[in-house]
Amino acid sequence: MKSRTTALYSIILLIFSIQCFFMGMIVYEQAQELEAWIFVVLFALLIAASFQAYPKDYHIDFTKWWDCTFIYLGALGTYGLQVVGFDPVLSAAGMGLIGAIIPKFQKSNPLFQLLPAPIYCGAFIGMTNFTNDPIFILIAATFTCLLYFLSKPILVGIGGKLGTLAFIGVVLTYSVYFGLNFL
Repeated sequence: MKSRTTALYSIILLIFSIQCFFMGMIVYEQAQELEAWIFVVLFALLIAASFQAYPKDYHIDFTKWWDCTFIYLGALGTYGLQVVGFDPVLSAAGMGLIGAIIPKFQKSNPLFQLLPAPIYCGAFIGMTNFTNDPIFILIAATFTCLLYFLSKPILVGIGGKLGTLAFIGVVLTYSVYFGLNFL
């Protein structure tokens, strides 16, 4: 149990460090005077500290690949609703509503009982900037799927994990896009 608690604190520290790094970059972008390397070093130290203690019995269950399909469905559905003309928040709420209603009508199918959480996680991805193309949404959904599978056995009962995972997936995708443009 101690190893699970240590891993939980490590994951929380990792998520907090990524959000601190992102906020630091926002401050740097606005002020243009903040030393960005301080945030990069702090971010690297926090990541190193968070990965030092993983539990020995950590098991990733990739057998539920439908979760990933539902994340893609939520992301592309929300993006599609934005293309049609809906507001990003209304688009995400609509996808969340669809994800919550479908299991009520399909009570006999256990597959649809897994639908609400991953589809709403995907809805957070689809709320990103409307000017992004669908390829961006697919890459962000891929990163989020990987994070979803990695964190699912650890972040049990933690509120806000779906939005945070989608946030990290989108930030990683922006990093890849800007990294490729920089090269």
